[in-house]
Amino acid sequence: MPNKLEIDNKVRENLRSNCSNCFGLCCVALPYAKSADFAFDKDGGTPCRHLQSNYSCSIHENLITTGFKGCVRYECFGAGQRVSQMIYGGNDWRHNKTRAKEMFNVFPIVQQLHEMLWYLSKALEFQATNSIHNDLRISFEETERLIRQTPENILKIDVHEHRMKVRELLLHTSELIRPKTSSKKLGKKFKRSSDYIGAKLRRANLKGALFIAADLR
Repeated sequence: MPNKLEIDNKVRENLRSNCSNCFGLCCVALPYAKSADFAFDKDGGTPCRHLQSNYSCSIHENLITTGFKGCVRYECFGAGQRVSQMIYGGNDWRHNKTRAKEMFNVFPIVQQLHEMLWYLSKALEFQATNSIHNDLRISFEETERLIRQTPENILKIDVHEHRMKVRELLLHTSELIRPKTSSKKLGKKFKRSSDYIGAKLRRANLKGALFIAADLR
């Protein structure tokens, strides 16, 4: 079983996006619609018009001013380089067109799993979660094993089912790190949106709270 230091090393190496080692997968595989975050529509599997032949962005320095706030906010948690360099061994989609669609389908699955790894690793940093560190590490390793499979098997992963398992641990983590004085649920206490006016909600558990028509500005 890996210790905390070994997991921290994996975080540094694998759970941070490194665009220089990626084939611009988020710029190709993912769809987006024209909105406040994107200046035009793009279908999944279609390269963004700003993606260059070296997989860099031609407007990277001006993403916000040109209407691409969504690109600035997006984080793949290292899934891009994992898919590009490890799962596909550095063979890009432009020169391997027969596997391009498969690569584009694998990427969002790995991105979700990498996001779970990131949260699990962060949960392990808290002293308050010592009582569940073993469970967190087991979940971390289980998620890693899913990613280490062949592309064909990665495509068969039930991401939702696995996320539900991880979710339970993260909810427990949340309960452990919240101060005892702020841990009680507020959903039953506040019945109307006006009840939240002036309420101290820092670190409060709002699961089940009624926010219909609430003004949360």
